[in-house]
Amino acid sequence: MEVVNPIAIPYVPPGIICPDTGVTIQTYQVSNVDDRTYSKFSSEYDVAAEEFIGAGAFGVVVRCKNLIDNQTYAIKKISIGNRDNTDGYGNYRDLLRESIILATFDHPAVVRYHSTWMECTFVGTTGGEPDIVETNPCLYIQQQLCESTLEQKMRSAELSKEECAYIFSQVARGLAHIHSHNIMHGDLGRGNIFLNKNQAKIGDFGLSRIIGEGDDLIHLGNPPPPYAAADKCVNAKADVYSLGILLVQMFLNIRTDSEASKVFPDLKKEEPVFPAYWPNGVLKTWVTNMLKKNPSERPSSSDIVENLRKIEDAIQEFDS
Repeated sequence: MEVVNPIAIPYVPPGIICPDTGVTIQTYQVSNVDDRTYSKFSSEYDVAAEEFIGAGAFGVVVRCKNLIDNQTYAIKKISIGNRDNTDGYGNYRDLLRESIILATFDHPAVVRYHSTWMECTFVGTTGGEPDIVETNPCLYIQQQLCESTLEQKMRSAELSKEECAYIFSQVARGLAHIHSHNIMHGDLGRGNIFLNKNQAKIGDFGLSRIIGEGDDLIHLGNPPPPYAAADKCVNAKADVYSLGILLVQMFLNIRTDSEASKVFPDLKKEEPVFPAYWPNGVLKTWVTNMLKKNPSERPSSSDIVENLRKIEDAIQEFDS
C-alpha cells in the first residue's frame, strides 16, 4: 500500500477563534496558493493598503499598518536568492546581518528595530508595479516608521544654523552609540538620516559591518557616494569622515548634487580646502580633523560627543 506523506501539503487553519465568543480574532492568509504556505505579513498586516517608500540594492521598504496593534511601521522586504553572490552580499548570512546589528541598539538617535522574520515568498508591491508574489524566500524587517529623511527636508527648505547644530548633535550621539557596540554604519548620508517628531535618527544598516569580524573590506558601490571616505577597510573612523561631510552639507545648505560637485572635490584633497566664506575657528578645525585622509588622525565619535557644546556653539554663532 502506498504511504502518503501527511505533511506534503501543510494545513493552514482558518484563523484564531475566541473560545468564549466564537468570534474569529485573526484570519490566516497564505502567500502561495499552490502549497498553502502561511504568511505572517499577509495575515498580520494590511497588505492591500501598503505604500511604497523606497528601494535600494537590498530590497524595498513599504509603509504598512499592523492589524493587531493598529500601528503603522516601515517594513523592509529583501528577496533572497535573486542576487549574484559574487558581490559579497548575496547569501543569507550577509542579508541577515542588518537585523542582527539593528537588534543591538537602543538609542533615541537610531531608528527603532521591532522584529525580523522569514517567509517562503515575497508578497506585496515592489514600487510602481502591481502587487506580486515572488517564489524566492523573503526576509522581512519591521522597523519604526519615520516622517521623512534629512535629504527630503533639505531639498524642501533651508536649514537654520540652530537646526544644523541640533541635528548634528543627535546624529553624533547616535553614531557614538553605534560605535560603542563595535559596529560601523558604512553609509552615513542624508538619505539615511531619518527625522521623526524633531528627532534625528540613523537608519538603513544594509552596509553596516561588525568591526574585526569576517569581511574587512568596505563595499560602497562604484563609484562610491560622495560622502564616503576613501578608506578600504572597515573602521569606525570612516563614519566620522561621512559625519564631517554631513556637517558641511547642513552648514552650507548644499541641497543638490550640482551644488555638492562645487564643494566636495576640494574637501577631499590631502588638506581639505573650504569655500572662501567658510568661517575660521573651532568649526573649521573640527571639520578639518574629521576629513583627514589618515583614519587614525580623525577624532572618534566619542571625542566629538565630548566636545559637542563647543561645536554646536560654533555652528550657531553664524546663524543668519
